[in-house]
Amino acid sequence: MAGPVTEFRPGTRLHSATCTTEVIITQGGRGVLTCGGKPMTAGDSQATDARPDRPGRPDRPDRPDRPDRAEGSDRPEEAQTLLGKRYRAPGGSFEALCVRQGAGALELDGIPLELVKPRILPASD
Repeated sequence: MAGPVTEFRPGTRLHSATCTTEVIITQGGRGVLTCGGKPMTAGDSQATDARPDRPGRPDRPDRPDRPDRAEGSDRPEEAQTLLGKRYRAPGGSFEALCVRQGAGALELDGIPLELVKPRILPASD
């Protein structure tokens, strides 16, 4: 799905329109950032928390109707966005940090973002 091309600046917080995913841009770039196939927005995150179309008890965080917990936790890492992980565009031109986990996968201009693996540091013995 194509959306307007956006110039991303470091520190910008974006929210998914399809799930609970929230990211903060850590390395800027240009393009269309999507999560779950829909463009991400810089709108208020409270809109996803108080959706009237979501049945269930709000005081139960483990209720099965939550979109980020549907079908259990057997989703592959590529099909979801993980809390505290960095996602980078191929070539390293864009990077985002996940600050709220969700069921959607991140893409920039239709290309999936890669999960950045932690660097192994040498022992200091």
